[in-house]
Amino acid sequence: MKRTAIARAGGKAAAAAAAAGTTADWVHKAPRQNPTSSLLAAAVSSDGKYLAVGGGDKMVHVFDVTSGQHVRSYPGHRDQVSCLSFRDGTHTLYSGGYDRAVKIWSLDDAAYVDTLFGHQ
Repeated sequence: MKRTAIARAGGKAAAAAAAAGTTADWVHKAPRQNPTSSLLAAAVSSDGKYLAVGGGDKMVHVFDVTSGQHVRSYPGHRDQVSCLSFRDGTHTLYSGGYDRAVKIWSLDDAAYVDTLFGHQ
């Protein structure tokens, strides 16, 4: 995983960023280089029945915690899944990704519900 290097104006890293032709001399941000197999987010439902994981493959994978069996995969994100959360007391799952979209899934209905676009 690449890290973002922050440089103070006038420092060595700032000089290197300026020499590289970046427009901001105080910050150099490297692109994300996570492989498709990387795990970036996980969430457990409030009743402990489901475990949801997401990451570099742009999908949300749901597992039954008791049996350990894979229940379903939900495609739909255009970039890596970076966060997951269950609505308390339900099996409604929210997934966010680097595509700036929040997707809502109903695990009880095994269905996609909605997408909220443009979140930063």
